[in-house]
Amino acid sequence: MKNKFIYILKKSEKINVKTMKQLSYLFLLFWSFSFYGQKIDENILVNQSFSRIQKHIDAQQIYENGVPVGRNDSLYTYYLNVYLKKAKITKNHEEMLLTYLKLSTISKEEAILKNYNDSINAVFSQVQPSKRIMYAYSFRAQDLLNSQNHYELAIEDYSKTVYLAKQLGDEDQIYLTKLYIANLHQEVGEYKKAMDIIEEVLAAHKEKNFSWMEIYYPELAATFIHNNKLDSAKIFIEKGIKEGGVQKIQYMDLVMYSGVYHFLNGNYDQSIDSLQKVKSNYQHKAYLQQDKLLSIDLYPDYYIGKSIYKKTGNVEAAIPYFKNVDSIMQSYKDADYTVMDTYDHLVGYYKSKGDSKNQLKYLEHQIELDSYLDKKYRTVVNNINRKYNIEEVKKEKDALIDDLKEDNSSFFNLIVGLLILASSLGIMIYIQVKRSKESQSLLDLKDEKLNEYKNINEIQKVALEKEKEVAKKLKIQKMIEAKKREKEEAKKEDKKDFEISEKLVEEILEKLEKFEASKKFINKKYTLSSLAKELNTNSSYLSKIINAEKKLNFSTYINRLRIEYAIQKLEEDKVFRSFTIKAIAEEVGFKTAQSFSATFFKYKGVYPSAFIKTIEQEKTEIDS
Repeated sequence: MKNKFIYILKKSEKINVKTMKQLSYLFLLFWSFSFYGQKIDENILVNQSFSRIQKHIDAQQIYENGVPVGRNDSLYTYYLNVYLKKAKITKNHEEMLLTYLKLSTISKEEAILKNYNDSINAVFSQVQPSKRIMYAYSFRAQDLLNSQNHYELAIEDYSKTVYLAKQLGDEDQIYLTKLYIANLHQEVGEYKKAMDIIEEVLAAHKEKNFSWMEIYYPELAATFIHNNKLDSAKIFIEKGIKEGGVQKIQYMDLVMYSGVYHFLNGNYDQSIDSLQKVKSNYQHKAYLQQDKLLSIDLYPDYYIGKSIYKKTGNVEAAIPYFKNVDSIMQSYKDADYTVMDTYDHLVGYYKSKGDSKNQLKYLEHQIELDSYLDKKYRTVVNNINRKYNIEEVKKEKDALIDDLKEDNSSFFNLIVGLLILASSLGIMIYIQVKRSKESQSLLDLKDEKLNEYKNINEIQKVALEKEKEVAKKLKIQKMIEAKKREKEEAKKEDKKDFEISEKLVEEILEKLEKFEASKKFINKKYTLSSLAKELNTNSSYLSKIINAEKKLNFSTYINRLRIEYAIQKLEEDKVFRSFTIKAIAEEVGFKTAQSFSATFFKYKGVYPSAFIKTIEQEKTEIDS
């Protein structure tokens, strides 16, 4: 799970002007956004200045209200390679290093990343320390964490950042970066290592009084909680809540950790009260983590469930909250070791109910997520701090499967026994019937004529039933036709209501079909008025026709086209699947990743990130 990346700029009012200008320049240098879309020949561009090429690189990035939301990866990569070519021609090693760092974050292919790292390490020894390089390593570490879960390389980059900051005498960056490293150790369950680093940072803060420290009160509180230093955690929680925080997400984190603090102190009512506030008010994530699983996604439900169980002993009342935790982790295909004992409660509950199906389901979920976490963290830590024994969980799953097989086998044997018994009875009955037939032959002849008479009556009855059935079908057909006429009349009345001729309706529908086929709907400019103008009609007519014929309002109609187009592109285009969610949203016509994700979920029942992972898994299975 990702820790919040809140840069020093978020606390700008307490940073001196000189630092502010330096950081603003560097932030814009690496993450400046706008959009040109023109591809200039590299042989022409390579002869221009670095700053001129940089403008083309920056132009491929997209900002929304000052926040980076996407990027044209194709042109971005193209212009970076032009920049690199010029750096090599001019033997400018600093520019080469900075460009390699940027290029290395674009592809998710491990082999490509390794090649870039080899180049980065080769060039690093030939450059002098600078703030540009220092910040570049820090930015890349965060990018690798957010996009690739690459913890080992991220820690190496943060360590390089600390090394460069020491060379440059930048104490702010030294301890800020150490705080990031502490958060990584905490994420993988190395709480003691995280605590040692936090204590070093706080000792330096006591002497230096870092202006950015209060931004990280939630992380400090979390570290103290995980190390069972609750009094220290309380200090930072109360200070943070009192000061209000600089972001709503930070404030809600503090309220959440307040709930955790109360739970650990046995104040279950206060814990539930704080965590319910988080569930009621928390809605939006920080922009860098829209598609990442965070503590605030899981802890409220987890600790409410734990508090209810501890307070009342009523596991049934706590189960819905534990189910929410499982549902969230399944939707993200990610997990947090802190809450993995959720499955102890779920498995134990269904075991007590004798519900083997759900018991097996949650055992499988636990093993699947544990395997993912092991793979995710194995490069940075050998012994994960688990609250459970995964080997015992696997044994329990295997034993349950064996029990189910045994139950199925017993059931099968019972069925076979019953079939044998039935066969024996059938043979006995057959013999008895045969004997009866022989003794009754004379009676059969006597009754033959009578049976023929009865058969005639039966035939007449069947004919009468057929006649009734035909009459019933005719009645149903007439009812269907009547309903159809009613619908047609209603449709005609609808068209009369907005006084549009049949011919005009057909013309506009034909134009809408062409509009859909042209894919113009991916352009964010479209409003009801602009589309009506383009179709040479008025917005009132267009709105009524879309409502009547498509059974949708205009906004829902446009968004449906965009989502269907996005789904098609994601299924067919591997490069498109490698884009960020923000970039995909931009490509298909949405203004924000948030609105795109919400609309996508409404139509597909999953978020885009989960849909992409499913496609990638299917493609991998097909290829293998």
